Amino acid sequence: MIGIVLGLALLVFLAYKGYSIIWVAPVSAMVVALTGGLSLLPAYTDTYMQGLVDFAKSWFPMFLLGAIFGKAMEVTGAAHSVAKKIVLNDRSPEGNPGGDYQLRYFGLWRNFTVCGCVCHLSDCRILIPGG
Repeated sequence: MIGIVLGLALLVFLAYKGYSIIWVAPVSAMVVALTGGLSLLPAYTDTYMQGLVDFAKSWFPMFLLGAIFGKAMEVTGAAHSVAKKIVLNDRSPEGNPGGDYQLRYFGLWRNFTVCGCVCHLSDCRILIPGG
């Protein structure tokens, strides 16, 4: 039990510090396997990789459609048009981009194409994954 809590705490800490989840997740799984008394290689090949493959397989259509939608918005100029409308119509009195609500909304729906355009047009300094 302590290994799971330790692995989860490591995962949250490293992700919060900005490290890529691509390598943080296997490192955290290694911590859980080692503290749980499991052999490292079977823990990765049987347990961790099987779970990763099952997750990717079940969510693949959603990832694919999201990528196609984002690329379509980028190619057609829809993302730039939406971002321009947000930046021009929603500024705070200080001149800073006031589109925080819109950025959170589009980020929540994983439309990083629009978020990236908004940040580019308004010179805001937030971190957008993949942006």
